[in-house]
Amino acid sequence: MFNNYFAHGHGAIVCGSHTGAWIQNILAEDNVMEKTDTGLRCKTGKNIGGGARNIVFRNNVMKKMKRQGFIFTTKYIDENFVTDYKSAKPGQFRDIRIEDCNVDGTGGPAIEVDGLAEMPHENITFYNVHFFNTKTNKISYLKNGIFNNVTYKNVDD
Repeated sequence: MFNNYFAHGHGAIVCGSHTGAWIQNILAEDNVMEKTDTGLRCKTGKNIGGGARNIVFRNNVMKKMKRQGFIFTTKYIDENFVTDYKSAKPGQFRDIRIEDCNVDGTGGPAIEVDGLAEMPHENITFYNVHFFNTKTNKISYLKNGIFNNVTYKNVDD
């Protein structure tokens, strides 16, 4: 997905919510996102399983995100979803690289990682990512997260 303009949606690039199997091998680059809820939104529920892996999100810009710049959650709940199966294991988001991006304005955390103790999200890398006018990160249950040349200016708790 490249050279797109996203505006006024729940998320620009979204993986989930019903990820019973893997969503994988995604490249999203050279996109502009403005006034969406979230730039990169990865969501699944504890009993849905699956998740997403092997994602590259680069050279994207975001402005006035209503919620987060980035979210990876295993605690998504869809009250209208009915499952008649039990997943083999909880969902997970792994092997994701976010690079060369700018985020100017978030209504919620700049980065939110909300994994599970028994299945943390893994290998999420932020490289050369710059945040302006955002809220503080909210990170729980992330294994092998890498933050290299990540900057923040005008962060509000």
